[in-house]
Amino acid sequence: MRPPVIIPAYQPGPELEPLVKALLSDGQTDVIIVDDGSSPAHNAVFSALKGLPRVHLLKHPVNLGKGQALKTAFAYFLNKFPAGSPGVVTADADGQHLPADIEAVRDRLAGNPSALCLGTRRFKGVVPARSLFGNTMTRIVFRTFSGKAISDTQTGLRGIPGTFLSELLKVRANGYSFELEMLLMAVRSGLRVIEVPIETVYLPGNTTSHFNPLLDSIRIYSVFLRFAASAFAARVSGRERP
Repeated sequence: MRPPVIIPAYQPGPELEPLVKALLSDGQTDVIIVDDGSSPAHNAVFSALKGLPRVHLLKHPVNLGKGQALKTAFAYFLNKFPAGSPGVVTADADGQHLPADIEAVRDRLAGNPSALCLGTRRFKGVVPARSLFGNTMTRIVFRTFSGKAISDTQTGLRGIPGTFLSELLKVRANGYSFELEMLLMAVRSGLRVIEVPIETVYLPGNTTSHFNPLLDSIRIYSVFLRFAASAFAARVSGRERP
């Protein structure tokens, strides 16, 4: 069975429908879409998607954050899909992930069902300075705190093993920091990480990103501090044992 594709969507733009249709074109891929409390102005988009075969539309009555949207989809997958499925693939709704790249990550997960597969952007061509700077800083800090080098810590295109999903449901974070928590948990648990090179796509005039540079950055970097504190406490506890 092919891993289904999960797409959390809040106030989606016109890029979502063609992306979903492209993923469905093989007739074998399921797509789980989570409407994360979008306004009624976007009802037509979700109604059109709901009528497509192999689309599973879930809805939050209010906006709960990307992390919670992913966890809602993970729980749905664990309850509704066969236990033998290798896992799920997550992708963003804003058109920054090409169907071919999503399929590449899906295929890598299918062949490596016990590994976390990351769609790693190359950051070539015209890349917004804020995005390039943010990913560079997070990558450096991630390696400093975790000891693991990951090229693209902020990628939303991920192939996640089914055996890892139950652990991810325990994460408290509900916003963008959830994805960083996922990486740190993977490193802490010794999960193998595979990087799959993908294209870097930034659509002209794309305004569908809901990342708050100040608030979400604070939440993201607070994750590192909690990780460091937890690691320090574990070391101290280990030394104090007789």
